[in-house]
Amino acid sequence: MKNSLREGWMRDTYSWLAERINPEKGMRQGMVSRYYRGMMDKLDTDQDGELSGRELFQAIHHPEMGVRKIVSRLVVKHDSEWFGGSSHHKWETFFQNYDPLRINYMKQWCDTHEWMSQVPSFDKGQAIWHMHPVVFLDAISTPKAKGWAHSPFADLLGNVESKNDYTAYNRTWPHPHPKHTEAHYKTNLTSMTLGEVMAAQRKFDMFATGRFQIIPDTLKEAVRVLNLDVNAQYDEAMQDKIFEEYLIKIKRESIINYLDGNGSVEDAIYAWAMEFASAGVRKGKIINKGRTAHIEGVSYYSGDGLNRSHIMPDEMVSILEVSKNGKNKYIAFSLLFSLCPFITDVRSAEKPVQISKGPFAQSVSLNTEQENYSSWWKKQINTQLNNPVNFAGHYRLFVTSGGHGSECLHDYWICGWVIDKLTGKVVSTLPRSPEGGDSYVEAVDDGTSTGLKFKYTAKGDSKELTIQGRAANAPLQRDNGDFAVPECRLITYRFNGSDFDTLNEVSNGCKLSEQNVIYGH
Repeated sequence: MKNSLREGWMRDTYSWLAERINPEKGMRQGMVSRYYRGMMDKLDTDQDGELSGRELFQAIHHPEMGVRKIVSRLVVKHDSEWFGGSSHHKWETFFQNYDPLRINYMKQWCDTHEWMSQVPSFDKGQAIWHMHPVVFLDAISTPKAKGWAHSPFADLLGNVESKNDYTAYNRTWPHPHPKHTEAHYKTNLTSMTLGEVMAAQRKFDMFATGRFQIIPDTLKEAVRVLNLDVNAQYDEAMQDKIFEEYLIKIKRESIINYLDGNGSVEDAIYAWAMEFASAGVRKGKIINKGRTAHIEGVSYYSGDGLNRSHIMPDEMVSILEVSKNGKNKYIAFSLLFSLCPFITDVRSAEKPVQISKGPFAQSVSLNTEQENYSSWWKKQINTQLNNPVNFAGHYRLFVTSGGHGSECLHDYWICGWVIDKLTGKVVSTLPRSPEGGDSYVEAVDDGTSTGLKFKYTAKGDSKELTIQGRAANAPLQRDNGDFAVPECRLITYRFNGSDFDTLNEVSNGCKLSEQNVIYGH
């Protein structure tokens, strides 16, 4: 505490964290630095530069889990209100502007309940360490026996796959060739039996299920190989059993060969990526359908319209090494993981891409579909081709509102294209959202702006593109006739020359204000 009972150390903590994540190192570092600065604004509700007891209480009960976790895990040394009665100098500032009708009562309460001066270990009135009592007791309690399902490896994997929610599942549509998916959390999945889950998967009511997002064929084979009772509950213990005894031990044995033996960590991360689409592969590795990964970190199943990677190979290696090498490193990892909700998505800064100086194409080369686009669009693309590189080394990213033709149907849609200045080809649209749309909206109410803005961030020397907005042309109707409105999202992608791979999605969505620009930097 500083000059009064106002908790000034909280602001110092967040300022310290923000300053040590250098935003100049890369886009994600900048996002995390802004996250910590923004966290302080969320806690300081009256924006007076200090945190009162009321604001700290609200932070511990904040609706965002990230805020609650950070505040509840802080261990801070400061003076205590339980030392010294109402005459103590530290209460002077507190009582200066206190309600005159209540001040006598509060002073009496303070004198009655003060107790630290009577306890030898605390009777000096010095600053002492404070911590959340429940979190503290949990930290010193006898740890439960845990297998690989509760290792740093599984915690990272589970966080990316399902937010470590055993009740999570997703469903895909349309069938038999699904291109869209929707996720469900906090469901009754763990109260269902194995048989009921498998039946739901057969009817396409569910696809990937549980903390580790087990798909139908994998669950069916696990039941057969492990001789599981289909009447048993698909609860936490069952999901852990399938993960430990089938997924990483039998189906992808390279993982357990490394964790429990002398196997190769590179073989282990390749097996990890083959099983979980959220994991990336090394550049040059063979991926699904006999293709080759041309950039580091693409999903093994990249290009199927559903799956994109979220974990880079170097990060996978590091977390497997932490898991294999023991408890001390796990404690350090767990502390870091608790303090930063984004930690699994924060990676080293991307190396700058060299910006090409040409020679560049003098005219646009359009494919058959693009030849049918509007004359307005063709004119704009020709103009953009002659403008400087603004994306990924030798590309021109062109973003505009629509309404001119089939390329972007409505005037309230926002669309974009990537033009290769070396070849003159239009090689990509904006990234497809998880719902499947590659056009975005600024207005959703009969063309009238509702304040839901769209924004993108791109640089000439970077392959990364950040999109915040809501998909417009995603199919809104599911197989059963229900309507699914696309969510507003904040996602960072990496361009691979023809498509975009997902690097990171901010977990609490995008909260766009009226001040955001409609499009552009």
